[in-house]
Amino acid sequence: MPESIPPEDARAVRWIVGVPAALLQLFAAACLYTAFAVRPAGPWDDGAYASIGAACVCTIAASALSAVIVAWPGHRRLPTAWWLVPPLAMSVTAAVLAAASG
Repeated sequence: MPESIPPEDARAVRWIVGVPAALLQLFAAACLYTAFAVRPAGPWDDGAYASIGAACVCTIAASALSAVIVAWPGHRRLPTAWWLVPPLAMSVTAAVLAAASG
């Protein structure tokens, strides 16, 4: 992709970048919600702890992919840096939750 995007193409590129990034962020948020919603019955409930870990891994993976889409060098100036805050916050929260749940 060229270094500078013509103004007539900038709107289309915003949509092409923004829609997948937003969908991935929504998916990551749903996975993070699932990780918080699962309540183990006790310390013996390995299935619940595995579900929390899997949801955290999905959150981190979707957030990382969303951040890569937004930060891709070909269209770096189109999405603002604020688009990187939600994936970073969700990834950190999921990592802390995964570490705390065992």
